[in-house]
Amino acid sequence: MTDTPPPGPGWDADPSATPPEPPPVPPSGDPTGGAGAPTPDAGGGYGQPGPWTPGQAPPAGQGPYAQGPYAQGPYGQPQQPGYGPGPYAGQPQYGQPMYGYGAPTPAQTEPLAIVSLVCGILSLPFGCLCAVLGVPLGIAAVVTGVMARNKIRSSGGMLQGDGLALGGLIVGGIAIGLAVVLIVLNIVANIALVSS
Repeated sequence: MTDTPPPGPGWDADPSATPPEPPPVPPSGDPTGGAGAPTPDAGGGYGQPGPWTPGQAPPAGQGPYAQGPYAQGPYGQPQQPGYGPGPYAGQPQYGQPMYGYGAPTPAQTEPLAIVSLVCGILSLPFGCLCAVLGVPLGIAAVVTGVMARNKIRSSGGMLQGDGLALGGLIVGGIAIGLAVVLIVLNIVANIALVSS
């Protein structure tokens, strides 16, 4: 018994026979190779305006691979209407610089407001210990507090610290008043001691 291959597709009965010819290469305008692609109906199915058969020139403005009503998405997949890249497609991603006006800068604290509050707080103990030191610190707190509040109001929201300036102004005023009272009491006490 000899091993002979059964006759059928892919088996040649005669090993000396030549292989079959490959199918012809389709012309550049015919994507189907002349096999007769399914043509859309006259109503313009498949996104084409009318019937098109291989061998004819495609309608004006559309090649043989014309796209239908759905735009071609990435990787050759059609995109449905309403499912585009989204409203933020043109926006820069996180970490990328923005152009135009940029992000709003936070309001900075006015340095004179801080100076006013510090001078006001220091003027109280110095006014109680030595009235001569409390008065200049209290005056500095009031003056810098007024200047800081004027700058903050005229900055249009770019500067903050109105509360600090107001606090320094109030505490400085109290320290001045307290120092003046202490100075007057000291003078009265000294006059009383000298006269007795």
